[in-house]
Amino acid sequence: MAKLTLKSALKKLPLIAIIRGVRPNEVLDIVSAIKDAGFSIVEVPLNSPDPYDSIKIMSETFGDELLIGAGTVLNIEQVKMVQEAGGRLIISPNSNPDVIRMTKLAGLYSVPGFYTATEAFSAIGSGAD
Repeated sequence: MAKLTLKSALKKLPLIAIIRGVRPNEVLDIVSAIKDAGFSIVEVPLNSPDPYDSIKIMSETFGDELLIGAGTVLNIEQVKMVQEAGGRLIISPNSNPDVIRMTKLAGLYSVPGFYTATEAFSAIGSGAD
């Protein structure tokens, strides 16, 4: 089975489940319920307890059915760690061009936050999805 793309996941349901504060020992039950509710995209904010462990568990179990990634990604080292954990989606609260470029170099989806048109076009120019 081909892995889910960002475009197809958003077409199915244009929402992202954010499981803030989840612990690795809780993640499978929570994500199973989220999947059953129809979500295709799940993110763990990096300010959650042991986020990379949660992402790894989620990716190993649901990686072919769901698009799994991280939120609150602020630097390129975090992008690398999410990729190593099996995450495929980087959500940032800002439009840091270095984070966007590293995300795309790693073959991951980049969904940065922006406020102004200038920030949006800067993000697009850096390769954001």
